[in-house]
Formats: sequence, structure tokens, C-alpha cells
Amino acid sequence: MKWWIFVLLIIAILIIKFLFDHKNQQIDVAKQGGMKHKYSKLIDNFLEEDGFELAGVDNSSVTIVKSNIMGPEVILLLQTFGNITVQWKMESKEFGKHKLEWTFNEFGDQDKMYNKVTEEISVYLENVISNFI
Repeated sequence: MKWWIFVLLIIAILIIKFLFDHKNQQIDVAKQGGMKHKYSKLIDNFLEEDGFELAGVDNSSVTIVKSNIMGPEVILLLQTFGNITVQWKMESKEFGKHKLEWTFNEFGDQDKMYNKVTEEISVYLENVISNFI
């Protein structure tokens, strides 16, 4: 019956390591000016689009929202270990729920990130709409 103590010990070590790494990541982002500063070009690109608004910023994420005729859209920027994850979500009464996700190097070209995300969202939405016509 002592094997379960070993398993619990391993799980506890993994949780502590994750929390320690996550805290160090937040400290690193803060040293770089915080999420809003570190990803300012990417954020500004989205905010320049008609209707997008900054909805929230914390130590490891930025939320950008837009309401339109298809339904609310959410862009979530998440700082992950060495990367930035961009999630796009849309919930529409007519077209249902949709989600796309990209992962980029945290120090990559933010204009290229934005272009890739918006181009793929555009193609995706064209396909969604064409399936309903």
C-alpha cells in the first residue's frame, strides 16, 4: 500500500514545479513590461480592427472582444512557457460555436502573428458561411 504514497509524492512535486515555473514566467513577463507592453504590436493590430475592444489584462493573458452580427468574438492571448498562444472563439446563434488556436514563439514577429491569425480566421469563416448557404 506504500506505492500510493510514492505516486502522491510525485504528483505533489510536479504541481509544485509547475507553480514555481508559472510564477517565474509571470515575473519574466512583468520584467518585460507586462502583457500589454510585451505584446503591444499584436494587441494594437487587433484593436485597430473595427469593433474590437480590450476587455482584460492580467499577468499572463490579454482578452480582446468584439460584438458583431455573427455573434461575439473573443481573442485571447495567453503567455505559455516560451510561447504566446492566440485563441479565437466565436459563438453564433446561426453558425454555432467555433474555436481556433495558434502558438508562436514569444519573441516572434507580432505583425506576422497577426497576419497569420486574421488570414486563417477569414478563410475559416468563409468556409463556415459557405457550408450554410
